[in-house]
Amino acid sequence: MLGLTAIATIFSEDYLGPFPSLSFSKYFFLIIFILYFLLIYFTILRLKRVELSQDQILVSNFFKTYAYRFSDIESLKRLNFILFKLWIIKLKYKGKFGRRIPFILNKVQMNYSLEYFGFSNFNEVLNLQMDK
Repeated sequence: MLGLTAIATIFSEDYLGPFPSLSFSKYFFLIIFILYFLLIYFTILRLKRVELSQDQILVSNFFKTYAYRFSDIESLKRLNFILFKLWIIKLKYKGKFGRRIPFILNKVQMNYSLEYFGFSNFNEVLNLQMDK
């Protein structure tokens, strides 16, 4: 919606805009749109989907999936926000998605996986390398 408003404002005549007396309103909407786009790009679009198997973590951007062993994890950091918890996996080396992999943990899926598989290796990663 914001993008359509910015496009309509840019391509409309000055006297048809939302603020006809302000000639810089076109640039104002363009700047607001660019800032909003950058905010979404550097926050939400960087998140990955993370799933667990018995001996590795599967990281996906919904197009490609890569597997990383638990031993490849250097540290695991948790950031608490009001509505959710953001987790950041830091790898020992640069992977296909970079060295830092941010994701939002699905608590139900994690508890099910921990009960079903056991994950002694993952528990070691959680306990020993948390917030290094």
